[in-house]
Amino acid sequence: MKEIFNNLAISWDTKPRRIESALAISNAIKKYKKESVKILDFGCGTGLLGLNTLCEKDELIGIDDSKEMVKEFNKKCEKFNIKNAKAKCLDIFSHNEKYDVIISSMTLHHIKNIDDLFKKFNSILNENGEIYLADLCEEDGSFHERGNDGVFYFGFSEKSMKKLCFENGFVDFSYEVVHKIVKDKEYELFLVRAKKA
Repeated sequence: MKEIFNNLAISWDTKPRRIESALAISNAIKKYKKESVKILDFGCGTGLLGLNTLCEKDELIGIDDSKEMVKEFNKKCEKFNIKNAKAKCLDIFSHNEKYDVIISSMTLHHIKNIDDLFKKFNSILNENGEIYLADLCEEDGSFHERGNDGVFYFGFSEKSMKKLCFENGFVDFSYEVVHKIVKDKEYELFLVRAKKA
């Protein structure tokens, strides 16, 4: 899976639908997120979500297990002189830094141990920390044209997301559709918001 994303990194931002999705999700997050927070962008890729969500007084750390995606993220920060963001290539389960906010886009369906991931999110959030997680609403498995290698879930329902949040120490749950990706048909993207209990 890492190899696939390493190979896609340089051309990742050339697909308009990826940029449109990231902007729609970041705009939805910015309606709720406070400023002056330390943010983790989980599965940060090239920074399309995190760098568009970032406010001047925030600090953003992106993590991804694709070194080429991380490289593209950090190139953007250098090119645009963004001093309050950087990305690292590492596994979240070995990462123990603390954050006020965790954001993520289109990464959850690639995580096999999703329950463990939510536990990890809770453990690295500060008191009253928040999650803003975007991914596909339930679909039929046709979203990925390259096949479903490394895909463990064909999207998520509101019910499944609510269960994951409540069973892993999150409250004030909300689930809203924030964007539609049009390919051969429409695929809806949701944003989940929840707070550490």
